[in-house]
Amino acid sequence: MLSTVYGTVLRLQGDLKSARGHHEQALALFQASDEGLNRAEALNNLGETLQALAEPGRALPLHREALELAETAGDPVETARSRELLGRALLDLGHDQEGEQELTRAQTAYQAMGLPRIVP
Repeated sequence: MLSTVYGTVLRLQGDLKSARGHHEQALALFQASDEGLNRAEALNNLGETLQALAEPGRALPLHREALELAETAGDPVETARSRELLGRALLDLGHDQEGEQELTRAQTAYQAMGLPRIVP
């Protein structure tokens, strides 16, 4: 788990290549486990870093898989986050209608949970 947290810190500091490496390492650890929710978070973290690296095509399947895992785990926060990140990747790839739908679903979920997240 430390690797994915460190990867997030590096992404926020702008060190995207190092962040990618840490997120890939975290995902590799969770791929071999039954921890679907942790795997969903690792997939979303790697996808978010790939988005920042202007690689939405590589991020898209990661967010789709994360959404499936988060829904299966019944975690509303990671499900909403997956929808938000999926929506952003779709928009970056020119799939405007589908992207807007996912962002709207994410925002609705955040509001239902009382989370102050505003989806652009």
